[in-house]
Amino acid sequence: MAKKDEKNAAQQQNGTTVDNVVEQLKKKNLVVDVADKAAESIKQDEEKRKIDELKSVIKCANYLRTRELLNVRKDRAKSKITLDILKKRQELLARLVGKNDDGTEVAEDQRITPNQFKDLSKKIDEDQRKQMNDLNTEFDGHINELQSAYPGYWCYERYSFRD
Repeated sequence: MAKKDEKNAAQQQNGTTVDNVVEQLKKKNLVVDVADKAAESIKQDEEKRKIDELKSVIKCANYLRTRELLNVRKDRAKSKITLDILKKRQELLARLVGKNDDGTEVAEDQRITPNQFKDLSKKIDEDQRKQMNDLNTEFDGHINELQSAYPGYWCYERYSFRD
């Protein structure tokens, strides 16, 4: 009899009896009381997704802009090197033929032979290669800095905005 009273007490404590067990289960599974909270949570998740996507697009734009500025800087340095080499080659040609572009004579002690022209041209080529290699090394260092500043940079180059 004591066990039967304990069972009845436990059932009444939960409010669940043999007769209302199905209704109690259905009542626990109703979502009406949290539907507003779920809708608000969905709204917040959507807003967070939009913010995250916008942040990624802004990072991408900044990365691409900075990379292009570095490319312009490299191109300017390349142009400067190339113009300097062009000037040196023009001077060599003037020394070879004995006349400058403006028609003035080159000093006798500055004139060169075709063999000297070849040797000096090779030195100019070596100098140009060295300057270009130095420029490329410097540019690579800048690109490494850029990529360190923007983790996941590879996705920006493919316009993939999701991390």
